[in-house]
Amino acid sequence: MADLAWIRDFLAKTQKELLKDSVLTGGRSDDFWKAGDEAVRLKDIEITLESILQNLKSSESMLRFRQFLLPKVPRGKRYADKKSVEGQLESVEAVKKQAEALADTVKDLLVKNGILTPGQISEKVETLVEQLQHTTGLGEHFGKALTLQEIAQGAILPPPGMPLEMGGVPVIVLFVYLAVKALRSKHDND
Repeated sequence: MADLAWIRDFLAKTQKELLKDSVLTGGRSDDFWKAGDEAVRLKDIEITLESILQNLKSSESMLRFRQFLLPKVPRGKRYADKKSVEGQLESVEAVKKQAEALADTVKDLLVKNGILTPGQISEKVETLVEQLQHTTGLGEHFGKALTLQEIAQGAILPPPGMPLEMGGVPVIVLFVYLAVKALRSKHDND
């Protein structure tokens, strides 16, 4: 069974923290590093909330199973057990609603402030590459070369002796992305 007192306390503290946080009240920070720190903090909160919600759903499922088994409880004890299970179930459902509301708020903040998950980043980079290929007219060049997507999907390499062509916009975008990521990690370590 989930520790409802700890979860309620965590939800209350997190909600207070978000209310006084600049991300919620003033939008995304102009400082690149501060915005990154806020993004990491919001993502950590989101992951914690997902774990809490999973725990609450498990507790709710266990209580519903106990409720299902109530007819097998001896008659003299059944009423007390029924009230106990119903009370616990109401508590779990109330905390679950509160956790879901806070999780929705955090997800909205992540979207509203332009904070992207790694999957969303890769989609944006792919879209950017496609737009650059289209606007620069380099699409024909990439017909001969392996694209990053083909390599990631395990494309068959050309036979020995035939050079592997890879260049242009996808490589530039990849190097820019990796450079920004390296600078951020270097800054985080300092």
